[in-house]
Amino acid sequence: MKPALSFRQPQYPNSWDKMPSGGLILSEINRITAPWWPKFFGYHLLKIGALSGAVDSSSSTIKNQITLSSSIDKASVIADVDELPLLEHSVDVCLLSHALEFSIDPHHVVREANRVLIPNGYLVITGFNPFSLVGLNKLIPYRRNESPWKERFFSPMRVKDWLHLMGYEILADERTICSMLSSATGK
Repeated sequence: MKPALSFRQPQYPNSWDKMPSGGLILSEINRITAPWWPKFFGYHLLKIGALSGAVDSSSSTIKNQITLSSSIDKASVIADVDELPLLEHSVDVCLLSHALEFSIDPHHVVREANRVLIPNGYLVITGFNPFSLVGLNKLIPYRRNESPWKERFFSPMRVKDWLHLMGYEILADERTICSMLSSATGK
């Protein structure tokens, strides 16, 4: 198994428009996350990354929704997703929408989200499934050097293994045309 750590800086897109079929992917993510937003409760919802910021969470009962990104246009907090400038146990729900693929150290991103989550908080992760049609595009030679196919895709089982090691209970694992959704509750 390849290590999750990347040795080159991934090119994180600032919007879904920068990705092939980004609008379609975003609409599918909105469709599969829509039933979950009313179920989450608390005071703070943290969307990590510019792509997460575009996910529609308007049906959530959580009023304080913060988008953290390195892009000045899309964020309420400008910071690096690897070092969250938030107190421990200060967030009720974290959304990582395609943040692991575009990270140098995805383990660290998940650990940082875990650090800021309250006990029994919710972590929602979306990502490309390497065993989908999008994942199979990595086999096409002219696509290998284009984003997002040049980035690392992690299988749902691998992501769930990371979450189990941190003490999360997996509440849902859903697949769509090219993405996966994992929703977990913490320790």
